[in-house]
Amino acid sequence: MPKRTETTMADLLRKRSLKVTRLRLAMLAILQKAKDPVGAPEIFKAAKSAGANYVTVYRAINAMEKSGIIRRVNLRHNHNDYELQNEKDHHHLICKTCGKVEEFETCPSAEFAKRILAQSKSFASIDDHALEFFGQCKGCAKKIRSKSPHVSKSR
Repeated sequence: MPKRTETTMADLLRKRSLKVTRLRLAMLAILQKAKDPVGAPEIFKAAKSAGANYVTVYRAINAMEKSGIIRRVNLRHNHNDYELQNEKDHHHLICKTCGKVEEFETCPSAEFAKRILAQSKSFASIDDHALEFFGQCKGCAKKIRSKSPHVSKSR
């Protein structure tokens, strides 16, 4: 995603009918600089400089999520993570061992949604989705393989 300046971030807030505050701009800057989704605790630590408390940060997160500026991502870290809403549909691969996150843009959601709706007895449409895959990154898999005992075939 192209980097947004503070001016364009302020314009984005205004366009979504949100008040432009130092806190919201600081939070958006944190999310923009991050290469991976960021948890609310990390957002709070970084937003302290704007004079924020937990309640204010969570309210700002909720308002920006509701307005579509940011989106919640569940990386199974026992808390929600957030990222800037991207124009491109993307998803995440997450290593269950070290927590490494990798984005990918391939998404079969349109075809998948059609099949799901064809089977559904109660739903008429799907307008959003989230897709995360959990496994092991190559680095962790290599470490685990190197630690496993080798079976000797000698008798």
